[in-house]
Amino acid sequence: MTFLDIPPEILQAAEPDPPEEPWREFEPNSLAQALAINSWARAVGYSGRLGSSKTRTVCEGALFDACFWSGNKVLLTRKRQSDLLGTTAAIFMDEVCPPDWRKGYVKNAEGGPTLFLDNRSKILFIGLDNPMKVQSGQYGSIYVDQAEDLDDLEKNIALARIRHRVRATVLEDGRKIPLRRRVVFAFNPSGDYHWGNGMFGFKAMQELSEEAPEHWHRQYRTPEDRKLEDGTVLPKGWLLRESIIARPEDNLENLPLDYKAGFTEFVGDFHDRFIKGLWGSFEGQVAKNFRREVHVIEKPDEWEFWGGFPDPRWKRYRGVDFGYAAGHPFVMAWYALRPRMKLPDGRVRPEKWFLYREIYMTGRLVSVHGKQARELEQGETDTLNRCIDRWNAAAQNRGQMIAPWARFKCSMTPADHDAEDRATLDDLGFATYPAVKDRMPGAQKVVELLEPYQWEVVAGDPSTAITDTRLAFIRNALVEEDPTLKAIPRKPPLCTWQEIGGIRWVKQPKDADKAPKEDWEKIDDHGWDQLRYTLKTVSECGDMEIRVISL
Repeated sequence: MTFLDIPPEILQAAEPDPPEEPWREFEPNSLAQALAINSWARAVGYSGRLGSSKTRTVCEGALFDACFWSGNKVLLTRKRQSDLLGTTAAIFMDEVCPPDWRKGYVKNAEGGPTLFLDNRSKILFIGLDNPMKVQSGQYGSIYVDQAEDLDDLEKNIALARIRHRVRATVLEDGRKIPLRRRVVFAFNPSGDYHWGNGMFGFKAMQELSEEAPEHWHRQYRTPEDRKLEDGTVLPKGWLLRESIIARPEDNLENLPLDYKAGFTEFVGDFHDRFIKGLWGSFEGQVAKNFRREVHVIEKPDEWEFWGGFPDPRWKRYRGVDFGYAAGHPFVMAWYALRPRMKLPDGRVRPEKWFLYREIYMTGRLVSVHGKQARELEQGETDTLNRCIDRWNAAAQNRGQMIAPWARFKCSMTPADHDAEDRATLDDLGFATYPAVKDRMPGAQKVVELLEPYQWEVVAGDPSTAITDTRLAFIRNALVEEDPTLKAIPRKPPLCTWQEIGGIRWVKQPKDADKAPKEDWEKIDDHGWDQLRYTLKTVSECGDMEIRVISL
């Protein structure tokens, strides 16, 4: 296989080869990392943006505790066992655990997957989705990766299990170091009322840190002597909790350029949270960058040559969200993807999605929608073939011949997962593909493509600058208006683009007793759903020419 047309920026940004063995002795590369590993607080909260080395930090902390205190029992955990073994544990074994020690890993140990060390310590890898197994053990320390996924009960389970006992470690100078019992929670930022923010005060620290950098780190100590239930006195100044926030520049030097390039895909609320690392609830409109005057457009003039349709050389996609009842429409949308274009002046015009046709209708069976869709696609195919004949007949285009369409060309049809409805469309010749339905990543992809940018029609002439976007909706894309929806007094949306401005985050209650799930309000979002299904599935699964309709 030969790679052709490798982008020059990739060749110019070539990075040094990693060592053949990825393990290397660990040295903290930031103050935050050092603080998290060395803290003696019973509960440590460590927050940071994407790529700030939180997972590596909890893995290194777990190994240190197991090595320093003989006979220690350490738990490395996440909310779900599958995620723990697929990511956190894999990083631990590949990058943190010395190669010669890996032979001590027993996948089917009695208590769960366990790494046994020569000093009688052991590190267990158990997800909190198996609470009975976690609650049956006592640990010297617990390290929680992706702690933002935990609810309040799971957090309390972790805090209640650190009561393992071992002998103190004696240093060469005779000092005895007692076992450090603690839970370290590593967070990606979340909302205002997440228990992590309530416990560690991350948002307040960030608001203060704008003027006083030392507020990236905070300790919570007893303000006075405290008498415990058994009469023991906890002295004033006892360290209870420690809050640590990674700085924006932490670990950037260790991230590949293509990973950092992905930061540009986060915009709006998602950029603030995942790239700037800021805590705070998502509020108001989900797609704050949606502007009707920018994103809802008439058909481009150049489509007139193709009978009002997109260029036949552009890829087509369909998106489907199933529905029937009033207020829950069936939505099928057709997209054309204008490819990335290199212009004669050397500039590159980004690719652009157009939603150019849409069925948005209640009260009809999927089979009826499917037959209507086939007729619409056959009409588009017939029109394009007549235009292709005209194109090919033009002498100036002899070097750019276009093959006629034997049938409607569609690269992929991401659809909701309803098995019966998908089977109905498949029987009609639509090869549906189970959509990537992850809600937050899907919403993030839509917001990313909605982000406007300035484009100079004439290079170097700011006076010709226009506002463009990588996602647009053709104003008259709707095949027909739904009379049932139109008759509803509250005037619900009649097509996908009419939904977008009304997709709003659920307002989070201040008295939430568990980690609230951030989501948008489940009303008038069927077009929004098929939109995020399509864009996210195509971006993750690539170009999959599966099957086309045969008429």
